[in-house]
Amino acid sequence: MSSTRSSWSPIVLVSWLFVLQGGAWAHAGSAAGQGQSAGAGDAVAELLVAPYLQRMEHDGVTILWETRGSAIGPSTVEYGRARLGDSEPNLELQAAAEALQRFEGGTTHRVRLEGLNPATPYFYRVALPDGSFSPVFSFQTAPRPSDIHRPVGFAVVSDSQNNPEVWGRSSEGVWSHRPEFVLHGGDLVGTGQRTYEWRDEFFAPAAGL
Repeated sequence: MSSTRSSWSPIVLVSWLFVLQGGAWAHAGSAAGQGQSAGAGDAVAELLVAPYLQRMEHDGVTILWETRGSAIGPSTVEYGRARLGDSEPNLELQAAAEALQRFEGGTTHRVRLEGLNPATPYFYRVALPDGSFSPVFSFQTAPRPSDIHRPVGFAVVSDSQNNPEVWGRSSEGVWSHRPEFVLHGGDLVGTGQRTYEWRDEFFAPAAGL
């Protein structure tokens, strides 16, 4: 697992909490290891780790997730810009994912979205080969590097290893401030080669982020 999850890789979070008043949908963070319907009639895939974000830039972002077992066939991410007035999340675009790494009991998937607009909210979900979907999630791209006068809210955390209860409370506290991104200073888990530590002690307690 250390090849794909460096102890110095930042967690990228977003401040976009989109709620459509009186509408059919809302989004308020991810849920690692949990499945919920993204829409009427949609099947829901079992995810070991729900989608999470890395390398957030003004025009692109990397999305990773983990599934149980070995997926046969391609997975894709459906995504689109959030548009005021829509009654459903816009998912008009698609990007094919790669099977980044296979490990005992599952597979890590990765996709890079490019050509995005800066400082813009997007919706996305994962479509798996069996026709099932993840819940719908959201992110907001970073501002342009030249936009130096725009204020940015972020959080810095560190040393989350071996204490999932405290890490969970810390994650809730961070999310309450709705930062645009979070930097992790290191020591995400105790032993990076132990898959369960990533899944159960790092991602699961931070599901609300």
